[in-house]
Amino acid sequence: MQIIDLDDFDSLNTILTHIENGPIVLELPTVFSIVCLPTSEGIEQMNQIKARRAGKNYGSLIGNLEPFYNLLQKEIRSGEFSNLTDLYKLNGTFIRGKITHDSFNSETVRNGTHQGLLLTGPIQHLCASIEVNFQSIADLELYDNKQYSSPICTSANLSGDPSGSITELKDALEFAKNRGVELVVTIKEGLKSKHKGSYPIVWLKENEFTIERNGPGLDQLNLSSHRKN
Repeated sequence: MQIIDLDDFDSLNTILTHIENGPIVLELPTVFSIVCLPTSEGIEQMNQIKARRAGKNYGSLIGNLEPFYNLLQKEIRSGEFSNLTDLYKLNGTFIRGKITHDSFNSETVRNGTHQGLLLTGPIQHLCASIEVNFQSIADLELYDNKQYSSPICTSANLSGDPSGSITELKDALEFAKNRGVELVVTIKEGLKSKHKGSYPIVWLKENEFTIERNGPGLDQLNLSSHRKN
């Protein structure tokens, strides 16, 4: 198992080489994640690492925001979140929205909806590089044949683990070792948040949104004027 920092020299090439062969563990500001390519093989490998329960769906880790924005249905792209700049207001959240008809389901879509995690800065730049390098092999059937190639992302733990999300490096290293993950990518202290845990989920709907899951940093977003669950 190899451990590198995202800021290390030549880290991008190391990450691209490893993720082509299988999922990696990536430290995010509030939690450790597992990331894989948006392919059937990548997802199957992720399922094995997570011992994934049936009926669960994966989100994505957004690189270039424009493809994610274009993935959303037109009726969602209105009101407060009518353009790309508006979506950046939701930095630090999983953005959920309808991308196709309600009856469509896949490993990344539930009842026609998908959610992508937006984290601006070095992590977003990394994901944009992954998109560019592996766009040609992305499985479009995951998104009802729509063009979207952001890496798949989920929490770095066993599915249903009562201990919850992994927020400490020692636990992430143990998980990676036990589950056969070959690369762990850490981030510098300046990128880490003092608040730990899984990210909030904001569900965009026509002319409104709801908070589907609370999480670190939600109280810092100016969302008080909208309905919350």
